[in-house]
Amino acid sequence: MVDYIIQKVVEDIYILRLNDSSTKYFEALWEIPEGVTYNSFVVFTDDRVIVMDGWKKGYEQTYIEALKEVVEPGNINYIIVNHSEPDHSGTIPTLAKVAKQSLILGHRMAIEILRSFYGLEAKYRPVNDGELVKISEGDTIVTHHVPWLHWPDTIVSYFLEKKTLFSCDVFGSYGIPSRVFYEELGDDEKRLFNHYAKKYFVNIIGKYVDWVTKNLLKLSPLLNNIEIVAPGHGPIYKNVETPLSLYRYLGSKAIERRKTVIVYASMYGFTENIINTLIEEIEKKGIHPLVFRITDKNQPVYSELITELFDAENIVIGTPNYDSDIYPSIKYVVELMKAKIPPDNKRIVLLSSYGWGAVAARKLNDVLSEKGFRVVDIVEFKGRPTENTVDFLKRVVEKIT
Repeated sequence: MVDYIIQKVVEDIYILRLNDSSTKYFEALWEIPEGVTYNSFVVFTDDRVIVMDGWKKGYEQTYIEALKEVVEPGNINYIIVNHSEPDHSGTIPTLAKVAKQSLILGHRMAIEILRSFYGLEAKYRPVNDGELVKISEGDTIVTHHVPWLHWPDTIVSYFLEKKTLFSCDVFGSYGIPSRVFYEELGDDEKRLFNHYAKKYFVNIIGKYVDWVTKNLLKLSPLLNNIEIVAPGHGPIYKNVETPLSLYRYLGSKAIERRKTVIVYASMYGFTENIINTLIEEIEKKGIHPLVFRITDKNQPVYSELITELFDAENIVIGTPNYDSDIYPSIKYVVELMKAKIPPDNKRIVLLSSYGWGAVAARKLNDVLSEKGFRVVDIVEFKGRPTENTVDFLKRVVEKIT
């Protein structure tokens, strides 16, 4: 059974929220045991009805049924597509067929994508960056183009008179909150959703982090006037500063001082032994590292790993040699780092075990250095680590603590 809720957000604005607990891998990639929501909004003025975004493809009929609890589709005047990705636009073709008089507004690229994805021929009008869209007398929506958060077509729509920002993926979050508003969550659940919002940012927007500050600057004239932030995923915010402070922090590529993340692969325990020694030495310095293990008994949650790496100051990567190369799972981690993690102000230590040829650490160093990461030391050992290896390791720990 499809789980959704309909709730009044403020006067004349309703949320239609699909709670998706069946998707285990967001974008068929990122592990989300916490689930995700798809938020669509219906806005009423004195004589117009606007729908903001839709739900994921596959839920078309349920979406229309939910919509009819709020408004007859034939009475919808505008459909605003803030972002054309199918988790938000998947229900738009079906909606356009039943809301025949509606006009679809979006960035010109969003309109092109809708046509190419769905073959959707409807009444369209592209909107411009900073355009004031006159909905009716006394009702104005300002559209702002915020490219690469996280597609080039992304806009946010600010309803001037209702002081509500419809931001789609911007300020979005994983997870299915127990309440519509973030402010109504308990303290423990708020902490969870702070993490889910960070995780979503890193997984989805991390590659385009340089665009975050640019786009926040563009939105800065609005910020003092926003009373409601209504994203396309996760909770709605009454206090704009909550999601904004996270974006400022992550967009600045800030690091958490002394935060240390260890990720390692170990097939037969040799790399794991030296990692355990490293952990002991780091903990002696009062640092409790976050450890992600790739062994015959453990596999990391990569969506969580990449989230923790984003603002870590120290990163330790352990890899055995495998087919005269980097261990495949570590190679995957490094590819994710290259795509999603800014290299600024990070210190990386490489540990590598080998049987007959030491090549993995050198290759790993080349790959990371080429992307701008700073490798401060390499610890290699043949077979099991010796006392000299451990002594060298202790000196390395001094460098990163």
